[in-house]
Amino acid sequence: MTLYEAVFVRHSVRKYTDKPVEPEKAAILQDKINEINKNTGLDISLCLG
Repeated sequence: MTLYEAVFVRHSVRKYTDKPVEPEKAAILQDKINEINKNTGLDISLCLG
């Protein structure tokens, strides 16, 4: 399989639950996102709820 073929057959499956993210874990994620955004110039957002 070539890289070109791999790009077109690739797919992703995600499962989500109704369980909310714990506030402590959300804070850790947000801190990491802020660090990444600052270091890279990206604009990643954490969406909860």
